[in-house]
Amino acid sequence: MAETNGQVTADMQRLIQQVKALVAELSHVFSRAYLRRVLGGVALVIGSATSTESMAQSFAPAITNPFGAAEQNNQMAWINFELVDMDADGDLDMMAVQFPTDYSYYNAVNLAFQENTGIPEAAAFGPIQTGNPLGLNPLIVNGWDVVYSAGGLGIDVVDLDGDGDFDVIMGARYIYGYNYSPYAYLNESNVLFWMENVGTPEVPQLSAPLELNPFGFDLGALSAEGETYNYDYEFVDIDGDGDFDLIGTTLEYTEGSDVYFHRFFWCENTGSATSPAFAPLEMDPFGLVAESGAMLNMGLSFSVESADLDGDGDMDLIQAVYFDAETPYSEVHFFENLGSSTEPNFESAVVNPFGLQAGMSAGVRSVAFGDIDNDGDLDFFANDFLTAIYSYGESYTMEFQENVTPASIRHNTQSHSIGVYPNPTAEFIRLDMGSLKVLDVHVLDAQGKEVLHCNPQDRQLHVGHLP
Repeated sequence: MAETNGQVTADMQRLIQQVKALVAELSHVFSRAYLRRVLGGVALVIGSATSTESMAQSFAPAITNPFGAAEQNNQMAWINFELVDMDADGDLDMMAVQFPTDYSYYNAVNLAFQENTGIPEAAAFGPIQTGNPLGLNPLIVNGWDVVYSAGGLGIDVVDLDGDGDFDVIMGARYIYGYNYSPYAYLNESNVLFWMENVGTPEVPQLSAPLELNPFGFDLGALSAEGETYNYDYEFVDIDGDGDFDLIGTTLEYTEGSDVYFHRFFWCENTGSATSPAFAPLEMDPFGLVAESGAMLNMGLSFSVESADLDGDGDMDLIQAVYFDAETPYSEVHFFENLGSSTEPNFESAVVNPFGLQAGMSAGVRSVAFGDIDNDGDLDFFANDFLTAIYSYGESYTMEFQENVTPASIRHNTQSHSIGVYPNPTAEFIRLDMGSLKVLDVHVLDAQGKEVLHCNPQDRQLHVGHLP
């Protein structure tokens, strides 16, 4: 910044946005508590090295049975799944929605959990835990004596209440239930369950009663659209205000027709990172507009994910779409964010970009991204629950594509080295700048928000007042 007279250049702004996007991605797979430990509580952005080019990703061909992932069949199939460091040990575990192949109608949710018992650089998934993983009681829903036949499809694992551990959110197309006294009957569609983690980041426990439509969630307006159902959703800070919003995908069809199509919706979090409150849903947000008859809006969408796949500092969307044609097939759709991290605007879908394969089988797919090998980029997992369900005893395992993008960030040839100590600290941060004259310092918190902007005096910063 000495060379720019203290002015924040466009390159510096891009770097700041990339840091914020990185923190947003990491907060979805690592808890905020873990990130605070890794990042030391604050990050300093002082005009030094900058990235001047976006990095599109490149993925290797698909392989099956990655890292000992669960074998599935017509007795045990995963509808949807998430990669997340559920136990805060630095590697990615798997949490999944299990298809109720026994056709039991007395569970509100059906979850499966597979712990990564390897290390961050060499994943190895342990035995699958089903029924009541992590202390879950799938029969108890707060406020109701009996709840059954939920028909859940979507799942997300996110620290929605900002307490440092991961909770589970699961959607359902239908829900039925009742109370004994006084008698009350429950019959709703398009609902969300919240399974609060009442344990710790290291020892998660989902033993609290399930909450139905918490934080003001109301997806009932989808039912008013006709035969419209919420199939999957993603919690992501899409507007850059520091809390998680909800973006979802629907299934729709016209009565009397066998043609299916899908649309997007979002619910803005008008609360905060620790006290969420969700506004009513809005259809077709941020340029994700469904055009009647357009091929890219046809098909069944069972999975939507967010990631900065082109490395430009904002979150893009990735969607898996299934086409029930005479010869069924699947596609991966990529929606590039041409807006910004605070004002998103999505381009039309690109099909199977960056070498992502629609799948080695043609069934209904769910997808997830995560840095499974700890090499600094996002790898790709895909699961086909339809093939598993109709496997007739044959085992099926999910597919994996490693991100093989070269690590190449172009740096400013006149960048300078600046020492920052002690880290962590409670009161002051000292700067070892050598002969460099620094005119301007930005301090970001673990979520990428700027919490201090100042001109350092006597080569030190007072940070004792920061949260």
